[in-house]
This record gives sequence, structure tokens and C-alpha cells, in this order.
Amino acid sequence: MASKELLNIDATQYQLTVDRMEDIKKPFLPMADKFKTYIEDINNVIKESEKEITPVTVAKAKRLKLDIAKVRTGTGKIKDTSKQGIIQEWNAIQKCHNMIVDVVKEKEVELDKIVKHFENQEVKRKYGLQISREQLLLPYEVQGFEALNLGEMQEAVFDNFLIGCKSAFEAKQAQAKKLEDDRIAKEKVDEEEKKKVAKENAKLKKDAAEAKAKQDKIDAKRKYELEKERAEAKVKQDKADAELKKANDAKEKLQKEATAKANAENKRKSDKEFADQAEFVKEEKEKARIKKEQESEEYQKKVAEYNVWKKSHEGKFDIELKEDGKMVLYKKVSEFVFE
Repeated sequence: MASKELLNIDATQYQLTVDRMEDIKKPFLPMADKFKTYIEDINNVIKESEKEITPVTVAKAKRLKLDIAKVRTGTGKIKDTSKQGIIQEWNAIQKCHNMIVDVVKEKEVELDKIVKHFENQEVKRKYGLQISREQLLLPYEVQGFEALNLGEMQEAVFDNFLIGCKSAFEAKQAQAKKLEDDRIAKEKVDEEEKKKVAKENAKLKKDAAEAKAKQDKIDAKRKYELEKERAEAKVKQDKADAELKKANDAKEKLQKEATAKANAENKRKSDKEFADQAEFVKEEKEKARIKKEQESEEYQKKVAEYNVWKKSHEGKFDIELKEDGKMVLYKKVSEFVFE
């Protein structure tokens, strides 16, 4: 590719003369010539990559990428220097720049793919490892694959990790199996124990029934004997009660007769005493009447004596008449009682 072919621009498109267009392109010709020196090598590297990408191919592509980058940056500097002028010249300059840059960028992209081949392959490899290793860990119920960065692990590290996960899972499974076995064994023991207890309970129930039947028989016999004894005792007691009643009735009859006789005698005596008492009361009343008459005469006599005495001693005594009819005379040295 000739430099002029790379910068094949129609001057009339920008309303420029051919000479002016050539003047504008002139500063960029060295960059175009420099880029031309890399074209063959770039195309060769691209062809090699299409067959096989090797470390040597990557190195070549990297080197060429750096070289043509200088062409791109150099072209930018020329653009900045040449754009001083009118707008049309600037547009022509920009066009020259863009045409070269576009071609260079296109090649850079192609070369970058080659340069990053192994890098991309490594990313793919690590992603593939992540997926494949996740599949290996799935049976062991491992959680949080994203945080483990399985694709970044060294093979030996992952192998040890896988063994650890497997061991932990198997230990967990073994523990679960042991717990289940223990549960089943316990249920079996419990069932056997229930059967044993049920058998013992049945035997105890049977023994209790037999013992109860035996005891009922003994109790029935004892009850019969007690009722028989009570009946015989009742006959004896009734006979004794009849004899006692007969004796008591005879005794009571004698007591009643004796009581009636005593009551009759007491009544006779009481009647006699009452008659005697009535006679005594009658005699006493008569004596009292006679005495009262005698006392009345005596009393009148004493009143007369008192009046005589009072008159002779008037002013010398205080007189008090008692409720019982007594009259009391008070003096500092003596007392006269009038009855």
C-alpha cells in the first residue's frame, strides 16, 4: 500500500486545489510511509494467528501493536500542528488523520485479539474450571461457589478442598445414618420393652385374678361361718334376753308392789302429818292472836309511859321511828329504845 493510496483524498470535496491538498497531506506522508513498513508484518501475524496462536505470535503482535501505536500518536501530533488555518484545511487535515487512525485502529483491534489470546484463553480456562469444579462439589452440598473462586485455585489446593468437602459430607452422612440407626434400634428396644411390660402386666393381672378368686372363696367361707356364729349367738342371746326379761319383769313387779305399799304408807303418814300440821298451825294462830292482844295492851301502856317520860325530858333527845315500829332516842351519852 503506497502512502498516496493511504491518503487518497478528493481535493474538490473540501473545495481545495490539488496543490493545497498535496500540501496538507505532505506532513502525514512520513507517518503513512512508516505505517507501510509494518503492513506486511501485521498481515503475516494475522495469517499466523488464523492458523495457530503461539507465544511467538503473541510477542510479534504485541510488538507491532506498540509500533503502529507510535504512528497513531505521531499522526495526532501532526494533526495538531497542521490544523492551524481555515476550517476547510482543518477538515482536510482531520480527514487525513481519521483515515490513517481508522485503518490503524482496525489493525490494532485485530492485533489486540492476538495479544490477549492467552489472556482470554486463561479467563475461559478459569471459567471452565469454576463450572467443572462446581459440578464436582454439587454432590457434597457445598454452598457459596461464587465466593470460593474455584477457577483460581491450584489443582493441588482444589483436590485437597474437594477431599475435605467429601470427607465432611461423608462424616455428616455417617452421623445422620448413625442417628437414624440409633433411632430405629431405640424404637426396637422400646417395642420389645413394651411387649415385655405387656406380658408382665398380663401375668400380674392373671395372678391378681386368681388371688382374688381364692380370697373371695376364703371370704365367702369366713362370711358363712361368721353368719352362722352370729345366728347361734343371737339364739343364745335371745334366750338369755328372754330369761333376763322374765327375771326383770318379776323383779319390777315386786318393786312396784313394794313401791305401792311404801307410797300408801307414806301417804298415810303424810296425811297424818298434814292433819297434825294443820292442827299445829291452828293452835299457833290462836296463840299469836292472844299474844297480839296482850302485846297491844302492853304497847298502849308503854306509850303512856313514854309520853310521860318524853314530856319530862323534852328537848333533851332526838327521836327516830324505825320501820319495825321501834322508836330510838339519841343523846350524846345515852340511848332510849322504845319497843
